[in-house]
Amino acid sequence: MSFLKGFVQAMKPIAAAMEFLQSEKEWFVEHVVSTIMGIKRKLRGLGINESTMPLRQSILTGLHTRFRVAFTDDEYNIASVINLSVVSLYGR
Repeated sequence: MSFLKGFVQAMKPIAAAMEFLQSEKEWFVEHVVSTIMGIKRKLRGLGINESTMPLRQSILTGLHTRFRVAFTDDEYNIASVINLSVVSLYGR
């Protein structure tokens, strides 16, 4: 039962991100980058559950591998910061 609880906890940020991205009528790459950054932050902040540690680590590694360019490119990072600033100031 512990594994199932940890699995749901680890997959919740991904499910929420998918829901967000699918509900957007217009989105740009900075939305994706900031959403992926949020998933990574939430996964790292989860409590230690030994049974789901390999799952969380695999998800984090996969996100880093797939979106490596977006995380290391200054233009993507600047666009993400601007996007987060506008959203926090004016809302959605």
